[in-house]
Amino acid sequence: MSRSGTGAHPEGGREEEENEDGEKKPPFRPRQALLPISMMVILIVITMSLALFVGPYFKAMGLTSEMSGYTDNPLNAFIFLGMVIAFAVIILLLRKLFKRRRLRLKYIFAAAVFLSTIYVVFPLVDIALNGAPPLWEERAFDVRGAEGVLPLDPDNPGQGMIVVTNTSFHVMKAGRYEYTETWSVRDLNTTFDPHFNNGMWVLSGVYEGGCMYWTLDREGKLLRSGPVPGEGDGLELLGVNVVAVNGTNHLLSFRIDDEGNRSLLSWIPGSRETPADIDFPGRDEGPSYPVMGYSYGRNFIHNNTGLEEFYFEPNGSGLGLKGTAGVGLKNHTWVKVEGNSMITWSPDPISTPNSTTNGGNNVFVITAGGDAASSFTVQRSFHSGAIDSPYRVSFSTPKDPIPDIDEPFRFIRIRGRDVDINTNGETESHTYSEEPIAVFQDGLEGDIYLTFDGVVINGRYENVERLQWYVTVSSLMISTAIIALLLFIPKWYIVDIAGILMGAGVLAIMGFGFPVLFTILLMVLLAIYDAVAVYKTKHMIALADAVVESKMPVLLVFPMKLSYRYEDETNLMDPKRKRESLFMGLGDVIIPGILVVSSYAFLSDAGGRSLMGLPPSLIVSIFTILGMLAGFSILMTWVIKGKAHAGLPPLNSGAILGFLAGHLLIYGTFVFW
Repeated sequence: MSRSGTGAHPEGGREEEENEDGEKKPPFRPRQALLPISMMVILIVITMSLALFVGPYFKAMGLTSEMSGYTDNPLNAFIFLGMVIAFAVIILLLRKLFKRRRLRLKYIFAAAVFLSTIYVVFPLVDIALNGAPPLWEERAFDVRGAEGVLPLDPDNPGQGMIVVTNTSFHVMKAGRYEYTETWSVRDLNTTFDPHFNNGMWVLSGVYEGGCMYWTLDREGKLLRSGPVPGEGDGLELLGVNVVAVNGTNHLLSFRIDDEGNRSLLSWIPGSRETPADIDFPGRDEGPSYPVMGYSYGRNFIHNNTGLEEFYFEPNGSGLGLKGTAGVGLKNHTWVKVEGNSMITWSPDPISTPNSTTNGGNNVFVITAGGDAASSFTVQRSFHSGAIDSPYRVSFSTPKDPIPDIDEPFRFIRIRGRDVDINTNGETESHTYSEEPIAVFQDGLEGDIYLTFDGVVINGRYENVERLQWYVTVSSLMISTAIIALLLFIPKWYIVDIAGILMGAGVLAIMGFGFPVLFTILLMVLLAIYDAVAVYKTKHMIALADAVVESKMPVLLVFPMKLSYRYEDETNLMDPKRKRESLFMGLGDVIIPGILVVSSYAFLSDAGGRSLMGLPPSLIVSIFTILGMLAGFSILMTWVIKGKAHAGLPPLNSGAILGFLAGHLLIYGTFVFW
């Protein structure tokens, strides 16, 4: 990879000067620099834009993951600085050694550039031949002890989620990098599974003072809350469900007394009507529970003997139940409604044409055979082992009123650290370093959401094979061709094109791997080093000469005339050389550019203001580019005076100031860690 600190180097000053032999050089006029300076600006913008575009794909392919353990500690920036200094010293020593032995240093540079180029070209070729990889997003949330997670809006799972613990509920809205808590209820003795239907969530739990309910809309806004009617001494709340009667939501509380007698109470939230104590069939067969999850108009209960569905008569006059234990299942461990399907796990064996196994420990997907059916049928079953929570399983089919047995489906289950995705009968498995807490999905072909302790990742798995032999061969051929052109036809535009490719790739990898605080500290250290190396020790100028000799894209070339022959350059410091170009180190683009990409990669959009529809993090990146270009304009006023200057001090300073200004404008604070 390229290193910073080569500086920006012009070809003379404004007025006539004498070289060491007393010969006068032709005067240098600022207008001569218009073309090369314009080209510099264009190259900077193109390189940054490409890095911002390909960075997420490079991250998805794992090219940045190995840096996280190293860059999490900002003080490791000093180690990085030491590596840069060591690299410069080694190159200078090799230059002297090779000159004495009449060897060419350019082959060392060529080998280094080849390795850097293939590291960048390889993923680009893979994307070109296999398509872009799916981008998995990661968002943090600040709730510990989560037992389960459900999508706040089942039709739009990316909007937010409800996190359930043993003693609390939390409504979390999704930002770009984290979830922000917008509502919560804490310090409950017990929580019950949430239920969603008819566009409304109902949450319920037990305080020391009694049983409570909360109703929320799909945006997470609290609609109503209060005590559960009819609860008192000797009654244990089993949970609260919601059903719609002629478009009006009714809440149902499930209760059991000390003697095991069960009852069901119905009431309209906020109504002054007396809650109705409802009798229902099978009340002596064991405790019934309201099924958790989200549904599109269907409501279920289950007990140890069967599954039943609530319905109201067409005129809304009475509550009825459809179905008994017709599915042949007993000893249900849990039941969950998701969309139009009901999912349950039972340790009992069952034989069905759609079972993947006839043994026990199966997850069964159940549906009614039709509106007039009096019992349920097993739609599909999947061998699972013991799945201890309905949050750890998800099933999706098209949103038809009654799912058909032949419809496509996607079934996802969590078993320990393994996640199995069964799509239309074919299963693929993925193993994680820690155990997921919950899973839900956005329809058949949408994103999958996996929740871990404090983190949610969402994206799509793909079955596309990558990094095939022809990808490797193509990458080697392209990288070899680039190096061959640089070695044998080192035109200035070939050097610059190779520099854009290398710079964008290195920026994408570093920017998505270097956190903002680490990057800023590194930029300060390298700016100091660059100034010392150019103005004091002057070894950076000698290093630039070595790069010019090699004709590698470590030094970018910007001619004053398009006919300029860079291949004829041999020594930047030769007093007799013509003034035909400006030079800029690739490191002078990469080092401040890391902050541009890092801002986009690591800043959260939560709490930031959006301008012109752009995400807050991208706006801060744009401010960082503008700050870098402001520093560049200062650098150019020095350069056209005719001496070599360290590029990083003004470029890094401008980028950092632009970042801080953008962060203050968008987030209202200088705190970014």
